[in-house]
Amino acid sequence: MASKYFEYKDALKGKIASHFNLTDEEFESIFEKASLISMPKGKTLFKEGKPSASVYFVANGNARILKQGEEINRVSIGDVLGEMSLVGGGASSATVIAETDMSLFRFSKDIFDVLLNRFPHLNNSIVLEAIGRKLQQNDL
Repeated sequence: MASKYFEYKDALKGKIASHFNLTDEEFESIFEKASLISMPKGKTLFKEGKPSASVYFVANGNARILKQGEEINRVSIGDVLGEMSLVGGGASSATVIAETDMSLFRFSKDIFDVLLNRFPHLNNSIVLEAIGRKLQQNDL
């Protein structure tokens, strides 16, 4: 899995760094704190209304996002999952189910909090993304 870690990290670097306005050094510093996990097709990563203790960046694969049983979105490589419950301090706002086998970079809440404090512009980007996703969910 170590070789996959570097392969996926390198593949995400351009997308994540530009999306969150990170330098190469910041990206490397952040992703050295992540662990790479696998999730098989059909497995639930988050359950709507249940607490979550991690943030994930999709490294490979696709997932469906459901709210009250209805699909509201899909995520793929480079997308962030779980940020809404950590930023908002509440339960998961939606259910996330792997549509394919997936690989994800996982950040625990403690590590994620340290990173947000260390990189304020990352914090701002994550908060804006969470607000945008919340507004999108409320419109559906």
